[in-house]
Amino acid sequence: MPTEITLYLVWITSQPHAQGPSMKSNPLIASLLCLAVLAPAFADDLDDIKKKNTLIVGVKDSTPPFGMVNPKTQKISGYDIDFAAAIAKHLGVGLTVKAVESNQRIPKLVSKDVDMIIATMTKNAEREKQVDFSYGYFITGQKFIVHKGKVNAIEHLTNAKIGTVTGSTSEKQLKRELPN
Repeated sequence: MPTEITLYLVWITSQPHAQGPSMKSNPLIASLLCLAVLAPAFADDLDDIKKKNTLIVGVKDSTPPFGMVNPKTQKISGYDIDFAAAIAKHLGVGLTVKAVESNQRIPKLVSKDVDMIIATMTKNAEREKQVDFSYGYFITGQKFIVHKGKVNAIEHLTNAKIGTVTGSTSEKQLKRELPN
């Protein structure tokens, strides 16, 4: 399993995107700096967003602290929503957030149901063929959680029941590592 996961803001553009160094510093600064790359990269879409005066962002509502339903307000809140609000404010438009599942992030973006995805999404070669990514804004790892002393190597998990999120990079990596 990969030991490092980096989360990104994701959008569609017809222009090739520039690759740059990973932003491992303050997530808000990294997200705001991505606006410098973001604005020219999807200029046609940016005009559409400004015309409708709303940025529609796909977020997850089941991944605290990034996105979760606030039990008091029944609205989605979290880091990803804070990033989306900062981008909308910078653009001078309103914000609409829509809950998306992991396996629906790219389809929702491609179908233009959302303008941008900020939903715990990692970058890989397959996804880069379909969408553009910002600089990373959160870096972490993937781990197994098992009973203490029961598993000492990945091979010990062969034929075990393992839970993961459908459509996630962890699901795909797990299927490569443990095809059974």
